[in-house]
Amino acid sequence: MYAVLLNLIILQAHEILALEILTLLVENPTDDSVEVAIAFLKECGDKLTEVSSKALHSIFEMLRNILHEGKLDKRVRHL
Repeated sequence: MYAVLLNLIILQAHEILALEILTLLVENPTDDSVEVAIAFLKECGDKLTEVSSKALHSIFEMLRNILHEGKLDKRVRHL
């Protein structure tokens, strides 16, 4: 459901809004926020790669750092 809404944001609004939402989700990570961010990236990552690959790379770096911290639930780490 969230991914469909966010996909509409990318298609009909500006990619900056989608990147801001992703940033908010991973800035102060919780199991839920990381799970939503990953679901969003699965749905909309291709489009974001086309329009803003450098910014998307920054999001992936943030996710990588979160993963290396090891504070996430095992279930979320394997998404």
